[in-house]
Amino acid sequence: MKIKEYKKTKYQQVAEILEKQGYINDDQSAKIFGDDKLYCVSEHIRKWKRLKKDQEYFADKKIVAKQKGHRCHLVRIDTEPENSWYKVRKEFYETINLN
Repeated sequence: MKIKEYKKTKYQQVAEILEKQGYINDDQSAKIFGDDKLYCVSEHIRKWKRLKKDQEYFADKKIVAKQKGHRCHLVRIDTEPENSWYKVRKEFYETINLN
């Protein structure tokens, strides 16, 4: 039996707000992180922006293979030669489904 998570992670909460508004207020970030750690929200915003940029770039391309390289994540699209790979960010790499 698998236990379902009912509480969202801090990244999921920040990403949900950014999807709706496009920005996050100090009041909203204080509610998530607390008043002492407002600076932590910038890392989550950076990850969300990186994910959106990769999704935008690869939106019209068909990804045929993905591979974990040494300290990097690689994908190959169908129009490129066999040994040509694109280096992508970890957040985007985890969302790719090759089925």
